[in-house]
Amino acid sequence: MERLNAIILCGGASVESDISLITAVQIYNALDDIKYDKRLIYIDKHNKWWQCFEFGTASDVLNCRKKPVTLSIGENNLFLIYGSKLKLECEIHIAISAMHGGSGENGAISGLLDMCGIPYINSGVLGSSA
Repeated sequence: MERLNAIILCGGASVESDISLITAVQIYNALDDIKYDKRLIYIDKHNKWWQCFEFGTASDVLNCRKKPVTLSIGENNLFLIYGSKLKLECEIHIAISAMHGGSGENGAISGLLDMCGIPYINSGVLGSSA
């Protein structure tokens, strides 16, 4: 059985950003390593996206080794950023938002994932907007 590529999104500009790190690490650790190839994606306060490596706890996420990443509209792919060039990291089979408050709960992340064609586990745009 081929493993599914899963991204777990956390962080953001919300005052609840730190809580989302705890949620994200718990989700990351709970996902079955046999079924999923997991990637933790941290979105910083300036909306820059980072793939995190070598973390154990939520507090490690802020100081772990990171590489800049991005998504592309219309593609369900995650790209590593190398200067002005993009390198395909993986096709994304599922996204899980661990984001609390702000764009994690107002439909913005769901809208972005919809535009990229990435399936996700969280409320859709209409269910999240108020």
